[in-house]
Amino acid sequence: MLFPFEKYHGAGNDFIIVRREVLLPEMGTIEAVVRAVCDRHYGVGADGFFLVKKVVDGRCRLAFYNSDGSKAAMCGNGARCVSAYLFAHLGRDRLWLEIGAKRVESVLLPSGEISIRMPVEAWVEWLPAEGGYLLDTGVPHLVMGCESIAALHSLDLEAVARPLRYSVVGDGNGVNVDFYAYKAGRLVMRTYERGVEGETLACGTGAVAVALIAAAVYNIPSPVAVYPPGGRLRVRFERVVNAEGELSYREVFLEGWAVRIARGEFFLPKKIKKKGTRREV
Repeated sequence: MLFPFEKYHGAGNDFIIVRREVLLPEMGTIEAVVRAVCDRHYGVGADGFFLVKKVVDGRCRLAFYNSDGSKAAMCGNGARCVSAYLFAHLGRDRLWLEIGAKRVESVLLPSGEISIRMPVEAWVEWLPAEGGYLLDTGVPHLVMGCESIAALHSLDLEAVARPLRYSVVGDGNGVNVDFYAYKAGRLVMRTYERGVEGETLACGTGAVAVALIAAAVYNIPSPVAVYPPGGRLRVRFERVVNAEGELSYREVFLEGWAVRIARGEFFLPKKIKKKGTRREV
């Protein structure tokens, strides 16, 4: 079966994008399709998968899946990539994206970059046992600091982050784990992503989490440039301090380039191992 798709990346974080009408009952569950297409050896390969379900008057209903077929509440870089796809197909420069229960605004900037207004929760929790901060930037992130950029680069992320990914509860499904270092005005980060179950070249929600925590720790003004392994992202925000001296953020935006890598057809196997719930209609 031929399976039409487009593929985009944001700072090396890559995504398959398809329209719902290409899914046929004989393909099996959506989870099986996602795993087949996102497989880096037997499929096209990607960190995640966006399903464009419905587009009406600039409002786009979407579903996002991690590469393992699990559904996710939000993806910052993925939202920018699917926005670039929709801007190109619809000829618009502003959209509202509905990703599950999340509703975010997307804007095509004059530079050609994509800006997403992020659904950032107000709470930040210090976890003394883990030595980091837990916050929700669309999905939960545990943010941990490193003493130097060299220490960050030499970190065995798989060994250190994987136990934390499962031991911290987050939204009940564990957390994403980010490590960062700040030196001479440069904020560098690495992310272990749940659903991918490994390190990705970038993570949009993780970049926002790191930027907000680093901004508080080092008093960095907005906008903050963040450097994951795959490139550069920018986070803008408004800092708010209440009467009790408590810090929070509002008007948080994730910005950067989203680039189309490929457009084509994947030869989907006639029989895919079915696993999980029935495919969505």
